[in-house]
Amino acid sequence: MRMRNRRLPALLAAMAIFILLLSGCSAEEKDNRRLWARWLSRRSSEESGEAKLDDILIPEGVDIDGVDIGGLKAEEARTQLKEYYGDEKGFDISLMWNGVLAGTMNSIELGLTADIDAALGEAVAIAERGNVLRQYRSLRDVSMGRLHIEAPRYFEGSIVESFVKNIDDENMVKPVEAKIKYNNGSFSVTDSSEGYGADIEATVKAVKKAALLAREDISVDVVMETRKPHFTKEALSKIHDVLGRYSTQYGGNSWTREQNVMLATSRLGGLVLMPGDQASASALMLERTVENGYKVGNIYLNGAVENGIGGGVCQVASTLYNALLLAEIQVDERHNHSMVVSYIKPGRDATISEDYKDLKFTNNLDNPIYIFSDSDGVNVTFTVYGVETRPANRKVTYPVTVVYEIENPGGTPEMEVYLEKVVTVDGKEESRKKLHSDYYEASAQTATG
Repeated sequence: MRMRNRRLPALLAAMAIFILLLSGCSAEEKDNRRLWARWLSRRSSEESGEAKLDDILIPEGVDIDGVDIGGLKAEEARTQLKEYYGDEKGFDISLMWNGVLAGTMNSIELGLTADIDAALGEAVAIAERGNVLRQYRSLRDVSMGRLHIEAPRYFEGSIVESFVKNIDDENMVKPVEAKIKYNNGSFSVTDSSEGYGADIEATVKAVKKAALLAREDISVDVVMETRKPHFTKEALSKIHDVLGRYSTQYGGNSWTREQNVMLATSRLGGLVLMPGDQASASALMLERTVENGYKVGNIYLNGAVENGIGGGVCQVASTLYNALLLAEIQVDERHNHSMVVSYIKPGRDATISEDYKDLKFTNNLDNPIYIFSDSDGVNVTFTVYGVETRPANRKVTYPVTVVYEIENPGGTPEMEVYLEKVVTVDGKEESRKKLHSDYYEASAQTATG
């Protein structure tokens, strides 16, 4: 009984509003109610499956981009719209570089496309947006006039990106990179300067935004950005300390091998790496071919020493590897030889081979590094220069531990070793880390690699 009493005021209020509406209804409002009822009836039959989308006609008074599609089925309207957009000539989009015309392309050439299906979907679902009252009002709007739909536009592919990049390539001012050179114990550094060019991403967005709103020729300003040099004079001028240095002896072998060592060494010298930069020793040495200046020398092939082009480059890689270890530069890839070599201890070597074995390293320090190389006919030496931040009482060593060794009279032994990095502070061990384990096959030959 109390429940009924609570509902009574609401019911009375609803009835009063209903009576008021009936008493004040105009002829137009009665027509609106009939449209509403007709729409509810149509929607009910569609939900029951009695009507299919293909059978639904687009309401009269609807156009898409000025093409009258009222009274047509969706497929009929699509055909008509395809013909319309197929004849569309588009408009020109010009890019302005600091106020000067840099290039022009047609909107259609740039891939600007009308989304016919999206527009048709809106046309056949005019009355299907939101609640019942909004649906009714949509139909009422069409009945009282015209409903104009603009087909959404979008860009197909990445032609806009290519357009902007081409403009940038033709007009950008490249930054001037600083260069560093080591000579007679001192460094000299050239000046650097900033350049400028297009902010590709921002310019592409600006072009697309302007084009999506346009229907006639437009011009868009290129969004400019500063291009900073990778190597600045300020950064390179900090380089002056020896971080790691290592030498191996290569003289006394064949002259062709010596030529290869000297050539490969020279191609690694002068390398500058900013923080985060990675380098590949194999790539810097270039492919080991006669065309690139390499001679025939001893190489490892299928566990044996044979003559091949580029013999000796592995000694260069091994020497560099040890200089990197002493400088505590991050080594990303390193491989040992299949057999023990004569110029360096097992576990401290590094072999390279075209396409599948390399010595790769990354500057993991906070300052740039410079790699100086030298080959004097007897020794090959690599020195890693940079900014020394390690305390003087901290030392790093790389001991090799032999797991087992099987002697091989007249040749190299079969053995397994592992390399560790040991850090001491004031002579006391602070850390010890195993870097890698290496296995070497026995060989009847003494190899230089």
